[in-house]
Amino acid sequence: MKAYDPHDATTRPSRSDTGEELRVAITFNRPGQDFGPTRFGARMSTDTVSSFIPDPAQADLALAELARRGFTLTGRGSLSASMRCTREQFEALFQTKLKRMKAPCASAAQFGSVLYPPDNAPWNPDPAIRSLLDDVYIQWPHIYMARAARAAKAAKSAKSKKTSTTAAKKRAAPKPREAGTPSATPPNVPYFHLAAPADIALKLNATPVHQQGITGKGVRIAMIDSGFAHGHPYFKAHGYASSIVLAPGATDRRTDGNGHGTGESANIFAIAPGATFIGVKLDNEANPSSGASVLEGLQEALKHDPQVISVSLGYDLRGPATRR
Repeated sequence: MKAYDPHDATTRPSRSDTGEELRVAITFNRPGQDFGPTRFGARMSTDTVSSFIPDPAQADLALAELARRGFTLTGRGSLSASMRCTREQFEALFQTKLKRMKAPCASAAQFGSVLYPPDNAPWNPDPAIRSLLDDVYIQWPHIYMARAARAAKAAKSAKSKKTSTTAAKKRAAPKPREAGTPSATPPNVPYFHLAAPADIALKLNATPVHQQGITGKGVRIAMIDSGFAHGHPYFKAHGYASSIVLAPGATDRRTDGNGHGTGESANIFAIAPGATFIGVKLDNEANPSSGASVLEGLQEALKHDPQVISVSLGYDLRGPATRR
């Protein structure tokens, strides 16, 4: 499995932006109110969230009305639903005009651009829909950590941690393998790193728990990510077992064109090697714009009755003026 490199065509999924299909999230009005979670004027507490669970009959009416306008339901949770539609259907229903907008960090995004209403676009929803819904908003592609940023950080770490680098170089060389085939043993690298799974378990204080025979057995963990290439020899060598399901629009349970989900799942196995692992794949390597949104992934994960849902997400808190 190669590391994802946005500049390497052999590891980068093709990003066709010619598709006009939109992935949209639906939120409903609070029972007895004309607003829902996206228009609530304060930060929600855990006690408040449950009061926004919509009346099921009203939610059904809203989804039926959207379906009548050509929208297709792909997932549903307690507070929201996911649907897909065409550009024409969205523009007609909300009397707006969409513009193709470049996704931030497009080379590392799930796909490079998205149709979205610009700030000055008109917005006049059909009254029949306005009274039933809190909001209908287009889902942006998720953005993966770019390799360039990781490489710069690794170089800085290597420069400041010479003693760790020396120790890393002394690690045993990986076992010889046939050229071009992946190995269960990672290569030597000239910078500080944690060896999976032992170092991860040790640093997170899971090793003493493992020694007591507690490995996560009986716990169902769902992870939402790019994909899970669990045919890689590393997973077989450690005896890890998993089941992989596809969120709406995702394809091929065996592949992970990005590598992010495969790496994140190794962290889960390092801490809870005996857990029941359910990987929810989001990506479609052949047609990235058709892959699942994070919301569709969450709604798929909930179908499998997990006790834990793992989603590795970050957020850039800097303002546009401070970003480089």
